[in-house]
Amino acid sequence: MAAKADEMKQQRENARIQFRLPDGSSFSHTFQSSQTLQELRELVTDRVGSTFGSFALVATYPRRELSPEFDSCSLLDLELAPSGVVMVTAERKNVSKGGVVVVFRWTVELLEVRVAVV
Repeated sequence: MAAKADEMKQQRENARIQFRLPDGSSFSHTFQSSQTLQELRELVTDRVGSTFGSFALVATYPRRELSPEFDSCSLLDLELAPSGVVMVTAERKNVSKGGVVVVFRWTVELLEVRVAVV
């Protein structure tokens, strides 16, 4: 019984995150569940560098963008513990005539296009 309680406590203390990259590859990393989204973002920056240019992070379940406004939240608060899947979506910005900015986010599973008039 004590072994089961220790195992459950350890699951709450750790967050195993699988990262899916725009090229279809993936990698995993185990964080403390108290670590923040900012620390997760820094790991992605260190691992992929500028390979995909600027990027966004998207949790797969429940599906939501993990925007910088959540950087101070813990992985536990973001429901990424004990495990989660985060898609790293590459952004490319193209400016066309008339001051329209088109942002393309590419992943294996998702293509999102946003248009903004600047």
